[in-house]
Amino acid sequence: MAFQGLDENHQDLEEILAPLNVGKRGSKILVTARNKEASLGAKRLISISDLDEEQYFLMFMHYALDSTIYDDRKYIPIGRKIAKKLCRSPIAAVTVAGQLWRNPDISFWETAARLDMLNKTKGALWWSYQQLDVDVRRCFEYWNIFPRRYELERDKLVHMWIAQGFVKAINAREEENVEDVGQDYFHDLHSCAFLQLKRKTSSDFSSGEYFTVHDLLHDLTEAVAGSDCVRIKRGAVGKIPKYVRHLCIESYSETVFPEQILELGNLSTLIMCYSVNKISQDDFKRVLMRLRKLRVVQLDMEWLHMIPACIGQLKHLRYLGISSPPPNSITLPAEFTMLYHLQELSVPPNTLLLCDSMDKMANLVNLRHMVSWYGFNFPNVGRLASLQSLYHFYVKNEKGYEIQQLEHLNNLRGKLFIECLKMLGARRKLSKPG
Repeated sequence: MAFQGLDENHQDLEEILAPLNVGKRGSKILVTARNKEASLGAKRLISISDLDEEQYFLMFMHYALDSTIYDDRKYIPIGRKIAKKLCRSPIAAVTVAGQLWRNPDISFWETAARLDMLNKTKGALWWSYQQLDVDVRRCFEYWNIFPRRYELERDKLVHMWIAQGFVKAINAREEENVEDVGQDYFHDLHSCAFLQLKRKTSSDFSSGEYFTVHDLLHDLTEAVAGSDCVRIKRGAVGKIPKYVRHLCIESYSETVFPEQILELGNLSTLIMCYSVNKISQDDFKRVLMRLRKLRVVQLDMEWLHMIPACIGQLKHLRYLGISSPPPNSITLPAEFTMLYHLQELSVPPNTLLLCDSMDKMANLVNLRHMVSWYGFNFPNVGRLASLQSLYHFYVKNEKGYEIQQLEHLNNLRGKLFIECLKMLGARRKLSKPG
């Protein structure tokens, strides 16, 4: 569910005209749209033809047929029947084919070939969604709180799912890594094109893979998520449902939001994206003080250089992410060390984290991911036995900063940069007899 502001048309018009203000005389702009109504009054419309029927079928079978099946004679005629139903829609082809690839049983293919709902693209997408496991479906529905064409990193999305309790270990008795199960969920959605790789950039700090959701699939998330997920676009019109659980605010209106947000006592996710800078520090504190059930908080506020002390009251908080480029450092209050359930703290790569109570940071025993290039320079990090992501570790000639702290971090994954090892060598040299 999305709420849109009264000034939406004016702001959209400014975005459309922006390229015209910088283009040179004679420049051309190519605009693509799914229907003629969105053509912006263009004098010339160029209709893009569908794929050739045989090309479409070959593409469909490329995604549908497992390479381990050597005898495909039974699958080809059934695949042709299914492909003809899909009206040459590319998104329908990859989603339906993805489900057929996951279930190569010939009877499953035959059943799909008889379904009338595949004759329409929305019907095909709905059928593909129904084939997903219940827990995977819930993870896909969660995307509805993000804006259209929003790009999100794989690990960040998986960790949000885990923070919300959406990811279930298959065998609770075994030491199964919940992140691995979450990655399996992600693979299910990606293999069926529900999540699509948008771009990939090399990075020591993260996987560098950014995913998005097709517009038609975003429409599907709005239909299935209902009032649990609300996205507010450029201000709010109407009343925000009182029992909403997941809220994304793209733009803040101080005349509308404060009192409505404070009434959302069941809110579990709060995402403020696209530099929501109009919210005052006082209103931000009021939000944190009132919404005690928050599990995921993602902030994009340029003025944020100090986290309010009241964050210590969020006893259920599992995930805290700060994505906008803030000042060179962010200071955490002493109360931050009371967030015993916190699983991830994520800040931009160039940000130094400070805390008023560094010696108590090791109390966050459930911390699994410290996504910060500089990391934390606090003692006794070895107590964080669940830690999986730690990019920097600093060795000092002080108690709690010994290299032996890493001995207990058996769950670490990815890259780890150890700084000031020369300090360790110097200490050994000084202690050498004679």
